[in-house]
Amino acid sequence: MFFERFRVELGKYDEGVHDVGEPVDAASGTLRELPAQLADFYRSWNGARLFADTIVIVPVAELGRTAGGAWRIGEWPEGALELAGDGRVRSRDDEAAIVVGATLEKFLAAAMAREGLLVERDGEFKDVFDEDDVAPRVRERQTRAALKIDPDAAAWHLEEAQRAVAEGGERAAEAALALAVALDEEAAAAWALLG
Repeated sequence: MFFERFRVELGKYDEGVHDVGEPVDAASGTLRELPAQLADFYRSWNGARLFADTIVIVPVAELGRTAGGAWRIGEWPEGALELAGDGRVRSRDDEAAIVVGATLEKFLAAAMAREGLLVERDGEFKDVFDEDDVAPRVRERQTRAALKIDPDAAAWHLEEAQRAVAEGGERAAEAALALAVALDEEAAAAWALLG
């Protein structure tokens, strides 16, 4: 069954923490136009609002296309979410894009794991903040969780590199950045830090 890990993660939270739409009718002509993994998602849920709208996958009727032909599928705090022709999920802000999921299924699994380190079953935040930001030890756990689930997403290697730079680990940072740009040649932030 597709998106099995995502289904399991959804079940760990109380009602109201996540809002998922009813499945789209499998006979819908709209689904035939979509990439297979996106159509599989909509056969189970017509959109999703996760962690009280922190991560949004839009209903099928709200899907759009970018100038480059990718599907604009939603948003999260780092920017718009796009599903490209190569099947990878990219996060795009005003300046650049980076791969945050080798597939939609892996992106959702990684996102659930990362946010699950911050949010209790009932939707309340855990005690993981230092002042107004997530504690560095928790950020590290988020990165490691995402890398374990999806080692082919450049964004998590960039996060690992940024943490290594902050800790003075230039060689570790360089290795993580090299991997990030190898996985995603368009990862402008990784290229800039590598330079």
